[in-house]
Amino acid sequence: MIELMISIGIIAVLLGLLAPALKKARDEARNSACLSNQRQLVLGWILYTNDHKVFPSRFSELIYEDINEDGLTSPNELTTTPSMWWDWGGVDWRNQEDDFLLSSSRPINDYVGSEANEQGRAELFQCPSDDFLHFLQPNHPLTLQYAEPIFQSQVDASNSPYAGQTLFDTLGTSYRANDWIWTEVGDRDGWLGTSGPTISNRVDFVEEPSRFPIIGDYGTFLYTRFPQAYLASQITLQVGFWHGKHRCNLGFFDGSARSVPMGFNPVSPDYSFYLSTRLHAPTSMAYAHNLINYQVPLHGFEHLIVEDEDESED
Repeated sequence: MIELMISIGIIAVLLGLLAPALKKARDEARNSACLSNQRQLVLGWILYTNDHKVFPSRFSELIYEDINEDGLTSPNELTTTPSMWWDWGGVDWRNQEDDFLLSSSRPINDYVGSEANEQGRAELFQCPSDDFLHFLQPNHPLTLQYAEPIFQSQVDASNSPYAGQTLFDTLGTSYRANDWIWTEVGDRDGWLGTSGPTISNRVDFVEEPSRFPIIGDYGTFLYTRFPQAYLASQITLQVGFWHGKHRCNLGFFDGSARSVPMGFNPVSPDYSFYLSTRLHAPTSMAYAHNLINYQVPLHGFEHLIVEDEDESED
């Protein structure tokens, strides 16, 4: 009996020593699979743009909706979450588990994988570490009082039994597209500004393909593009740290995919979310998400601010 207890104790100690190493190995395998997915998806973007010379969009179908008192709609004001963040590609769920459609209405789908292997194509859109999103400050009184459940309308509309457990099962993809793809070059307000989104940005507008992210982990995309001080006011920002709190897997327009540190800035030595770093104001990212009040905390950006020529002459 004593020998048995000693053996059990030794096994328990060994398991305790092995557990961190096994978890690390599992996380690294998931990270590698995610990067592989993004490389193949970015290749689909490249093939699409080779054919069409501009970036894909579904603006005319989906994103403008202004509901008036009579219940009618008019194309004046954006009132829903921009669908092009995820509708560029992915699966549409039918009525049961593993019953899905890779619709051509999502423009990149026709450029990804082989139609002979629909399951394999679908899996490209799922990050193995995707465990949905959570609020940046879930216990804040304002979050508890006012915040609606994350993507509730999409959860309700999804036919996947796992909707609300992963983004893949909720939106059809774990990966978000870079919204600056649809921003007029040089517009600091982003596509949310007065000029609105554009569907005419050509691929040759991208100055540095190896630094320009096309897609990336949905949960980290917004969190690490803003100055850290700005995040203090973003109580209900939706985040998901799938590969480490300040790391994001990004797929770039040169066909590569890399896990990069995100440093609370839309521009770094590793990436630039702008088609043209020269023409976009360094504060563009913060302004684009704060159009109602332009008094944005720009801590971390001040050293990059370049005054407009008219202002500098006064």
